[in-house]
Amino acid sequence: MLITDLEVGGAPLFVRDLACGLDASRFEVRVACLAGVGPVAQELRARSIRTYCLGAEGWWDVRVFCRLARLIGSYRPHIVHCSLVHANVVGRVVALAGNAGHVIATVHTAGQAKSWHVIAENLTCRLSETTVCVSQSVCRHVHRFSRVPNQRLRVIVNGIDCERFSGVQGFSTDEAGIGSGKVTLVFVGRLDPVKNIDILLHAVAKLRGKDDPQLVIIGDGPLRASLEQQTAQLGLTDRVWFMGCRRDVERWLKTADIFVQPSRWEGMSLSVLEAMAGGIPIVAGRCPGLIDMIEDGRTGLLVAPGDIQALSVAIDRLISDPEYADGLARAAEGHVRRHFSLSAMIDAYTRLYEDVVR
Repeated sequence: MLITDLEVGGAPLFVRDLACGLDASRFEVRVACLAGVGPVAQELRARSIRTYCLGAEGWWDVRVFCRLARLIGSYRPHIVHCSLVHANVVGRVVALAGNAGHVIATVHTAGQAKSWHVIAENLTCRLSETTVCVSQSVCRHVHRFSRVPNQRLRVIVNGIDCERFSGVQGFSTDEAGIGSGKVTLVFVGRLDPVKNIDILLHAVAKLRGKDDPQLVIIGDGPLRASLEQQTAQLGLTDRVWFMGCRRDVERWLKTADIFVQPSRWEGMSLSVLEAMAGGIPIVAGRCPGLIDMIEDGRTGLLVAPGDIQALSVAIDRLISDPEYADGLARAAEGHVRRHFSLSAMIDAYTRLYEDVVR
């Protein structure tokens, strides 16, 4: 399994869960990433998965082609399964040149990618036997913009281990280090423009005086400094808490009252799946990826991405009507357990691997 990096994020955690979940009596799994060592690489090694970090210094570092070719050539796998655009392109080219068995690529986002991403996927997609899309939105996006033929596409939705949330207790306010007695919103994800966190901060500011909700932001990324500056400018420093990357997300979901994900686009957000499994009501952007997961008014509330007023109104509705919010949360929890289980995802990839080898 090849991925661009093994930092904390949706696609690396997908690789971790799949690599560790496959039947070890049927599959010998090794994982490689193009970048340096990240936290998920350390987790894989702790679980006895052979993991290689090829140390690319940037997208321009062509030495990674040779490093990957040596790695693949050393044991000649039956299947090379790639994830994310850089790994998809490098993996396809190297596997073809080295005659390295069957190539599968997974696309994790329905985003408006950089033009060279679209071109690279288009030029190399036929070097892999199958392109897996993590949602119907991603499938439509890949077919439309990268011109991948429908017969080469397969949808396998992401899944999570819902049992992780059974019996989990939230933090006390002293343990959490946040304000007490306030409605708590939580966002989990990379601090990146696509997540619309700046819009979320403005929505929280509009709710000043209406229960004064506080916001916990879990994650890190390139926008952190500017978002902290925006928080100060909006006068929210006593109501917004930047927690960085955390490995105890389950407890934060049990601590918070509402989960907010106002993204412009997604693929199949693991954070949203976790919020659903954690039994917390959700307000999210009506965008590709999230519309595949949330039914507006039944398992969560969807609002137009970038609409500050609509976002604040949706949050206020859940604050003002706890019974309605609880109903959404219970429906979402049942939905994720029925349709987005980790075992179902692993079974689907197992069947795919068997199909391509046959």
